[in-house]
Amino acid sequence: MKRVYKILFLGLLLILGFALQVYLFNNLTIGGTKINLLLMIVFLVAMWFKPNYSITFSFIIGLLSDLIFTYSIGRFLIIYLLINILVIFLMRLYNKENIWVTAILSLIVTFILELYFWIYSIIQLSLVQNLFRVAIVSLKGGLFNVIICMLLTLVFRKFRRILED
Repeated sequence: MKRVYKILFLGLLLILGFALQVYLFNNLTIGGTKINLLLMIVFLVAMWFKPNYSITFSFIIGLLSDLIFTYSIGRFLIIYLLINILVIFLMRLYNKENIWVTAILSLIVTFILELYFWIYSIIQLSLVQNLFRVAIVSLKGGLFNVIICMLLTLVFRKFRRILED
């Protein structure tokens, strides 16, 4: 029965995450930075769920993100899977209950995402941007992501009985 609750929780999180990203956060920029709610959802699912659930969830959310936000498949799919694998590896080393670990890892994940998009724009679009600008954008986005991550962590902790095996 817990498996059904986990799948329902992840499905609800997927639908709610996309609805908020598409209708609220996609048009909202704070300081010239868009908030990526889906990145934080992928990050926290990788932290709180077993790898078989989180990798499947990251694949689905990456594929849907590519279909909705881009004209090709692979941009979000690859980075969400890489971030998921990195977080799974790091959670074996660090305690997910520590709030500082969560905050620092969310900053690192945001920087990796921005660096990936920087490299992607150079290779795919032949567009070269200043790396310092990428660092500033990732720092601003990372600070917003830390706030979102803390709020979502409270939600995950609320449903702890469902998430534990």
